[in-house]
Amino acid sequence: VLLKNALYIPAALVGLSMESYGILVAFLVLDLITGIWRSIVAEGVQSIRSWRGINGFFSKFLFITVPIVVAYMGHGLGIEMAALARMALGILILFTGYSILANIYTIRTGEVVAEPDAMKYILKSVEAILNKFTVPKDHK
Repeated sequence: VLLKNALYIPAALVGLSMESYGILVAFLVLDLITGIWRSIVAEGVQSIRSWRGINGFFSKFLFITVPIVVAYMGHGLGIEMAALARMALGILILFTGYSILANIYTIRTGEVVAEPDAMKYILKSVEAILNKFTVPKDHK
């Protein structure tokens, strides 16, 4: 409950949807479960390592903080980035949903599907907006 409130309160303060956050958390849990299963199907049981699992769990958990970081980064710079934070949340839901579907496909067929990188997409979007606001207009 404490962890849930620690994430929900900052998200609510910048106008992010709690329903969307709930969907993202549910998708992250489902992605973690299907990802482990996919790994067993594609690479065998020996592919499951404790370090890999711990790293996967924490990297998925950090996804939850991305929209909040984006929103507060803009707030700290005096730039309205709530729309970008909502977009980041939507992108994470979309890409995590895609990952779940790709995992299910691999579980069913044994064929591994390449997945796009959500963080790279979000970083490029944030960079474009920051460049717009921080690069002088006469800069070439």
